[in-house]
Amino acid sequence: MRNDDEHRGGEPVAVRVIGPPVLHYVKVTGAILALFAVLALLWTARTVCVTVFLGLFLAAGLDPVVRRIQRVVPRRGLAVLLLVTALLVVLALLLAIVLRPAVTELRQLAGELPGLFDRISAKGGPLGSALDQRELRQHLQDAVKELPKVIGGSAKAVFGIVKGVASAAAMTATTFILMIYFLLAWPRMLARLERALRDPERIAVAHESLGKVGGYVTGQACISILAGAAAYAFLKIAGVPYPSLLAVVVGICDFIPQIGATLGAVICTLTALGESLGVAVATLVFFLVYQHVENYLIAPRVFSKAVELSPVAVFVSALFGVSVGGFVGAVIALPLTAALKVVATYLLRTYRPATD
Repeated sequence: MRNDDEHRGGEPVAVRVIGPPVLHYVKVTGAILALFAVLALLWTARTVCVTVFLGLFLAAGLDPVVRRIQRVVPRRGLAVLLLVTALLVVLALLLAIVLRPAVTELRQLAGELPGLFDRISAKGGPLGSALDQRELRQHLQDAVKELPKVIGGSAKAVFGIVKGVASAAAMTATTFILMIYFLLAWPRMLARLERALRDPERIAVAHESLGKVGGYVTGQACISILAGAAAYAFLKIAGVPYPSLLAVVVGICDFIPQIGATLGAVICTLTALGESLGVAVATLVFFLVYQHVENYLIAPRVFSKAVELSPVAVFVSALFGVSVGGFVGAVIALPLTAALKVVATYLLRTYRPATD
């Protein structure tokens, strides 16, 4: 209120301004402090929050598969058990067929690093000619020779590597267990969400958003496995070294939207360049053809209408995902963006001012 003068009986009377009570400021301060305390707690337990989020994300992605299994096996628990068993069998096959040879090839690569440059130089070709320069080859050989000393000579570095591997394994196992719990409780969680939203249109928007996540996760997993298998078959036939290891790299890179397939192709082409220029050109041509087949034939059929985003939106969301969460952020950025697009469209349609 303003300090004005009111006239009563011809005499000015001062009006006193009454501001908010002290209790109001105490409540506001307490709310701000509580918000900062919650944010600090979440930051301290950010690893746990990421694990829970990934479990929930995977559950949302695999729920459509569970519902398809329930058409044959009505019980939810039995359908989840069948899905988990199938995932473990696929994982065991990957370990036996691909990952074990990949680990062996990685050890072989580590053992061959000191003399690798000499062998590439002896084969000739563009890469061999470049490595034939004495100064460049000497610098690379010195760096390779010093790398085992740095890693092996530092107990702290070795402990850090072991700790990182153990932490990643524990996080993966915890995420898998949380995914199973969320899959079992998914119908109850959806029922509570529907009761909270109440409005039928909001419920439809929530289901559509979750459908975007589910369609993307299952579709991208199939596409990445197919890309890795195709890369392994070609690299094995073409005689490119370390085909199993490169196939794993291609499959993992294919999860990253926009730039992942290109990154995998570049790594494989550079590796093939160590053999000969012809093998490198053939590898590059194979990946160019396969990426066109994947982009125009495989991906549209697999994703269908799961992700309806422009190429610019896909690229920007991938950049934000990488900057925020690294590889995991890049993987989940696209389905989250697609889901948020559904929610944003509903909000704009509902709350924008009415026009003639």
